[in-house]
Amino acid sequence: MEIREAREEDAAAIVALIDQVALQDETLGLDRYPGGATQLRQQIAETPPEASAFLVAADEGAVIGYAFVGRYVTPSLSHVGVLSIVVDPGHRRTGTGRRLMQRGEAWARAAGVRKLTLSVLATNRAGRALFSACGFEDEAVRKGQLRVGSAFLDEVLMVRWLT
Repeated sequence: MEIREAREEDAAAIVALIDQVALQDETLGLDRYPGGATQLRQQIAETPPEASAFLVAADEGAVIGYAFVGRYVTPSLSHVGVLSIVVDPGHRRTGTGRRLMQRGEAWARAAGVRKLTLSVLATNRAGRALFSACGFEDEAVRKGQLRVGSAFLDEVLMVRWLT
């Protein structure tokens, strides 16, 4: 398995992964990728590398994980970064998520991010355990923030200080 920066030609596989996970497991609160592969391909091509990173975990050429990490560009928030991650269910608990997070954190440090944030459904115990093991701590809970089917679920905001 390798962790690398996403390329334009990865866009369709990334979108397929996100959509697959969103459809398979509603408890993650993940939506299908808006705009599809065309929009993601454009974002990968046009986003300045100092603003964000699109990362993939690939195993024998197949995309098995994806992470996005970006930083805010407004001066008052430029010390804050946001991380999101998706791993193929068949490759969870193999170190894929942890390696994507480590690479995302390395990008964030190099970009001058001091506070890295993410959000996760309170019901996503496996995700929260991974994030905690990677040094993230709960910062806040937004009650009923995400609608999954007919249920309104809590979203946990987690943070890791990089300084």
